[in-house]
Amino acid sequence: MINSNLMNRWKTLLIILIFIISAPLFPVEKKPVILAEHFETQGDEIFYSGNVEVITEKYKIFADFIKYNTKTKDMVAEGRVTITSDDMTVSGSEFTFNIDTMRGEMFDVQGMMEPSVSYSADKLVQVDKEVQKFTKMKFTSCSQLVPRWLISSRKGKIVKDKYIEMWGALLKVKKIPVFYLPYLRYPVKDGKSTGFLFPVIGSSDRFGFFMKNSFFWNIKPNLDLTISYDHISKIGKGAELDLRYLFRNSEGSIKFYYFDYKESYKDTLDEDVEIEDRDYNINLKHLQKISFLKTTIRADVNYQSNPEFQSVFNKDYGRYNRSRFNSDLSISSSIKNLSLSVSASRNETFYLQKNTSNVITKFPSVRLNLKQQKLWKIPGYFTVQGAFESIQRSGIDYEEENLYLSDVKSDRFSFIPSYTLNILKLSWLTATTDLQSKHSFYLKSQDPDSGEIIDEPLHMNYNTAKLTLKGPSFYKIFETQSSRIKHLIEPEIKISISTKVDEAEREKIIPIDRFDYPLSSFASFSLNSRLFKKSKKEDGSPREFFTYTLTQKFYFDPEIASRYRTIDTGDESIYPEFSELTNSFRYKPVKDLFFDITLAYNYYLKKFQRANLTLGYSNLNSPLNGRITYSKYFNPYQSKVFFLNTELIRGDINLGLPALPLKIKAAVDYDLFLKRFRYGSVIASYNYQCVDFTAELKIYTLTDGTTNFQYTLGINFGNLGMVKDFFGTGN
Repeated sequence: MINSNLMNRWKTLLIILIFIISAPLFPVEKKPVILAEHFETQGDEIFYSGNVEVITEKYKIFADFIKYNTKTKDMVAEGRVTITSDDMTVSGSEFTFNIDTMRGEMFDVQGMMEPSVSYSADKLVQVDKEVQKFTKMKFTSCSQLVPRWLISSRKGKIVKDKYIEMWGALLKVKKIPVFYLPYLRYPVKDGKSTGFLFPVIGSSDRFGFFMKNSFFWNIKPNLDLTISYDHISKIGKGAELDLRYLFRNSEGSIKFYYFDYKESYKDTLDEDVEIEDRDYNINLKHLQKISFLKTTIRADVNYQSNPEFQSVFNKDYGRYNRSRFNSDLSISSSIKNLSLSVSASRNETFYLQKNTSNVITKFPSVRLNLKQQKLWKIPGYFTVQGAFESIQRSGIDYEEENLYLSDVKSDRFSFIPSYTLNILKLSWLTATTDLQSKHSFYLKSQDPDSGEIIDEPLHMNYNTAKLTLKGPSFYKIFETQSSRIKHLIEPEIKISISTKVDEAEREKIIPIDRFDYPLSSFASFSLNSRLFKKSKKEDGSPREFFTYTLTQKFYFDPEIASRYRTIDTGDESIYPEFSELTNSFRYKPVKDLFFDITLAYNYYLKKFQRANLTLGYSNLNSPLNGRITYSKYFNPYQSKVFFLNTELIRGDINLGLPALPLKIKAAVDYDLFLKRFRYGSVIASYNYQCVDFTAELKIYTLTDGTTNFQYTLGINFGNLGMVKDFFGTGN
């Protein structure tokens, strides 16, 4: 009997426990709360009238009259019906709705949704919790009684928190129809949404009238595609595909631009300028990680069918003397301290004034490196670098003319073991020695007398010993009433000695790049002086507000250091024993204001070889940002009128006025060397209530000395963005 009672108690306890555990798993029906002045029940139907309010889990419904079926959960509301939720308000003359399915219809609709979109429609159908379909809709993000702009469409749908999709969209500005699109998507909230971007129009002396159009396709949150079409009246037409992607182990972008020239444009070009009927540009970036193999694949491609193509469309054309197009594909992997990489690369430098290119191609390039490795109990670290490169050079390198052969190919192996030992390591003084042996093996060489390439292998070896001494560092702290100032001085001395090779053997090398020239021996000295400031009232790290660095080298073998080039002093041609004396200053009186100076003085020419002076202010929260720069450079191994010598003043400024919805960006370059204006640009964007206007005026000087004027106009309605062209103009 006792066992039977005990068993019944256990059964009862088990049933209660099962009920407690399982209860949350069964949905609990949530009935709407309906408030009204009057109600009447007829079977399964309840009739409410007089200030009716329905409260559900996500909505509140207000109406003059409501009929509710308790069995089917159907609801019919009449009078002026209003529905509110956390992010939207909508009202209409009649409304049918099912509480369970969340499906319903509303007629004669007026609505608002976040962030600032108001709309009207003849009919609105709620398909589910996220999607509403409509017929004959008008909407705007303007708040005026007569909105600055309005878009109407015959049908479409609203996807909650994402976009409004429209078929047969007509844009009106102040009731005036200005633009028709068969299909349009308007992003409800800031972000990415499929649809056409508003075109940008403009005109220039070179291009004539032009229009840029784009369609943005938001395929997935991690994948999108932009398709663009450019019409340029004087030159031709272009098309672009821009794909961006982001996956778990890979990311990148692929951009392809294709342009078809007009025959009439080709007829206007000088006889020495040759272009094909079509040009194209490929810009690709890709990063792929294979974690279990500890392998990374990288691709970075910037290739143009014709470098002159850059001068036609680059928005910053005229600011630079040369353009570089570099492409690289590499696969790298590592195991502990051992790394292996296989790559192919193409580096092109296009000289605008000469209309020629210098191209260096490496295919393949294989590198095997052993990073810092300890050997038994021997102090210090060993490093080994091994490489094979097949290199081809074509064109002229004007910056280092006559240093390298052109239109040749060279295959070389290199093996470079090195040893590093920290002799002394104190907080205020360190001493390090580096020993290196560089072995280069060439499959072919050149005949020094005839310059012909011959099938004769060549081995070159350079041994280098380098001592680096940093310190002794010392400092002093100065006290003021409000802060502490620390003055730190850090000297550094380097001495590097390299063995020489037989000059007759060296002349057999096929010089392709700097690697093929011997290493020089030198002694260098640098002095770094730094000032730090810290307020006594504030915590945190001190702020460095002044830095001065002085550096110079003395060459024991000046002919090797200058790669056998001489400087013409006017009286004689010499190999410079001393490098330029470089002085670098940075002064930051306040956090965001800086003044930079770099002066490199050439002792033999008695003038500054390089000079850069920059005054700038950078604060993203400030209405004013910008900088002004003076820069000067001349090649000491070339003539005074060398076309790559530069001396110019450059200014960039960003201005945003808090009291006005106006932003201005301006840039200007003036060439002091050629004594002419080089480049100028002003971009102004103005927000007029709910419409954004952008205008750009650009003036630049072509290589033939002629000046080109260009202006661009764009307009932005709410979240509908403007087109960008291939080189990034627009917003």
